[in-house]
Amino acid sequence: MAHPAEDSTFTALKERGGKAMRVDQDASAHVFDALPDGGRIELQATDDDRAAIDGIREHFKEIETAFRKGDFAIPMFVHDGEVPGTAVMAAGRNKIVYVRRDLPRGAELLLQTSDSEVVNAIRGFMNFQRSEHRAGGQP
Repeated sequence: MAHPAEDSTFTALKERGGKAMRVDQDASAHVFDALPDGGRIELQATDDDRAAIDGIREHFKEIETAFRKGDFAIPMFVHDGEVPGTAVMAAGRNKIVYVRRDLPRGAELLLQTSDSEVVNAIRGFMNFQRSEHRAGGQP
């Protein structure tokens, strides 16, 4: 059984996430994959709610633009603090290729690089996100 403090912390994270991502976190599913060349973020609504799907896609456009600039303020807002890997990802932003795609009920963002230090940072970022969001994905 989870501790009340853990539940309130997770509830607060979901509330901040809902504001940042424009979708009810309980009506969507996150996936964070750590991949050999970086990672993949996926977020999809759990039903055909057009507003939620559009909100997710708009959020992914925003994070792609921000991440390309080395700006990780959105994940720091959602997690209420520093997020592992972001300092190295920001410094190595020009070494990362970002590929955003729409999915049937949301979107995905691939972060790919051949730089081993940046790969490790992206993988650490994905693993942290997967744990904090209690999400699916490949470690």
